[in-house]
Amino acid sequence: MKRTYINIIILLITSIILSSCFKTDIDKISDKVIWNPNISIAAGTIYSTVDTSIIDTLNIGEILDIRVNNTLFFNFTNMADGKDKYFKSMMFRINMTNEYPVSCEISMFYNDTVLLYPNPIIIDAGKIDNNGISTIPSNKSEDIIITDSKVISEIINIKHFIISVLIKSIKVTPEIKNNLNKYRFKAQLGTQMQIYVDE
Repeated sequence: MKRTYINIIILLITSIILSSCFKTDIDKISDKVIWNPNISIAAGTIYSTVDTSIIDTLNIGEILDIRVNNTLFFNFTNMADGKDKYFKSMMFRINMTNEYPVSCEISMFYNDTVLLYPNPIIIDAGKIDNNGISTIPSNKSEDIIITDSKVISEIINIKHFIISVLIKSIKVTPEIKNNLNKYRFKAQLGTQMQIYVDE
């Protein structure tokens, strides 16, 4: 009987201690909601080729740069829907493939004239055979991270990028001229956005 009373007393004390602990923890719970996800989007793919009207003007033996501009259309506006203040950073990943037998410089513009990053991305030359046919393209991936809130707000509200490919110092041989319209530069653009909500 005495043992039963002791057990009851122990249970009561334990209950009191546990209830006071739970009360302390509940008092510490914040009424704020913190949400910090990353959202990934495949923005699209572009292919750059030299137009035949340019190739027809080339002379055998000359060395020149050729620039090809491409427009990549997309729309962040529906997703952002006025919530751009929560976007803390954006990362653009560009996966590139170059079949041209010279290196290329890649620049990206938003609002048509504003550079997304200060220095062009350089991708090495692809390999060709003795007939000027592409055999082993060059590949490269590059990450561009944007944290400036003003730039993020501008990018969210645009509808396209211009991707400019500068084909550097290509020497026009009969083989290269015959295949120049078959070489391609390919760029796949993906975006990851970090959102931070603390309310």
